[in-house]
Amino acid sequence: MARPKAKTENIIAVAAALLVWQAAAMALHQPLLLASPWQVAVRLTTIWREAGFFASILTSFSLIALGFLLGVIAGILLAIPAARFPWVRALLKPYVVAIKSVPVASFVILALLWLSSRRLSTFIAFLMVFPVIYANVLEGILATDKQLLQMAKLYRVPFGRQLVMIYLPQLKPFLLAATSAALGMAWKAGVAAEVIGLPSGTMGEKLYDAKVYLNTVDLFTWTVLIVLLSVVFEKIFLFGLSRLFSDRGRFSVFFGTPRKQSDISPVFSPADIRLSHVSKAFEGKEVLKDITLTLPFGQRVCLMGKSGRGKTTLLNILMGFVPPDSGTLQGIPPRVAAVFQEDRLCEDFSAIDNIRFVTGSRVPEGTILRHLQALGLSEADIRQPVRTLSGGMRRRVALARAVLYDGQLLILDEAFKGLDGATRAQAIAYANQHTQGKTLLAVTHEAEEARLLGGQVVDLGEMG
Repeated sequence: MARPKAKTENIIAVAAALLVWQAAAMALHQPLLLASPWQVAVRLTTIWREAGFFASILTSFSLIALGFLLGVIAGILLAIPAARFPWVRALLKPYVVAIKSVPVASFVILALLWLSSRRLSTFIAFLMVFPVIYANVLEGILATDKQLLQMAKLYRVPFGRQLVMIYLPQLKPFLLAATSAALGMAWKAGVAAEVIGLPSGTMGEKLYDAKVYLNTVDLFTWTVLIVLLSVVFEKIFLFGLSRLFSDRGRFSVFFGTPRKQSDISPVFSPADIRLSHVSKAFEGKEVLKDITLTLPFGQRVCLMGKSGRGKTTLLNILMGFVPPDSGTLQGIPPRVAAVFQEDRLCEDFSAIDNIRFVTGSRVPEGTILRHLQALGLSEADIRQPVRTLSGGMRRRVALARAVLYDGQLLILDEAFKGLDGATRAQAIAYANQHTQGKTLLAVTHEAEEARLLGGQVVDLGEMG
């Protein structure tokens, strides 16, 4: 309902603006100073018949569109290393600030010393577009969910999958907003450059001729054509960009290709996991002190203790996210799976896609369906974006993802929180069934969960 209403409001606003324009033209009654919308409309029906009309539009369109596309490509390609390396960001900053600050006319005059007038609009459009795209893409990359990237690191997800399921959805609003703003700037600056440089056979030349010969009707007509062309190009480009982001079918290539090395279980020699005298402090505050712990191979250990005792820090050390300040770790297997305190799901994708994000093509879709249905999710739930699911459903998707990854160590960090009694029992039974013979470490505050898991209970508060 909101969208048709917005369209109606836009139509009314445009009609009102045209009426104001017509009233102003009638009140002034000086066509040489202000052409009326009616005169422009009539001229639009005849101007296209003149020689060179379509050639002028095609020439300006191709030159400005080329500058726009070059600006988009350069902005994206330079934002990627700038996000990764602060020194690249520092090196680029003076150039970006200068481009944003220096008046367009100054660049046009300088460019005329270096370039032919034919290339001027392309260069100026590029300069207007580049800093906008660069700044927005950089911001989007820097704002990427670090927890999702951490999850992808643990599961050793190939970069291709990370790109399409983490980075692109994150960049979507930034890139759409940037291109929408940059398109208008590219057309205004590009045509202004043509008016100054006067390359033959362009819309800028037509505007200049209309001004020289005091042909106000043609001046307004060409202006309207430029605006219409800009709007049409913007709509087409943004539609294509939106389809690129929304077309879920393109992701199948990352799941249906031959298995990546990260999808294949490395050679693993079963062994107990041993932590000896492990300590960790953050900003001088000691979180773990002299922790010694053994996780017997293929057994279950339930780690308990009050909040703030360092349970999650201990898990992060086991997963390789943070190094211990002192102590040693032995027997950490090459494949570790985890259910984090947060769901850490790719919001715009289905439960199946989220699981195949870590398993690749190794696990058939039918197997994924059976596992999720065993956890109480319907097929309708399984195939819709996970952002539409309830909190309990999302927890179960995260659990199925960890189980199907088939790691030699499964870490559960309050994996069953938010589940009601029956659903929690169902989820724990599922975990017990599918982790036989694997080492399992579960952090929980609930004695009932520890009982259902059937593991050795270790109180972290009594260690160290």
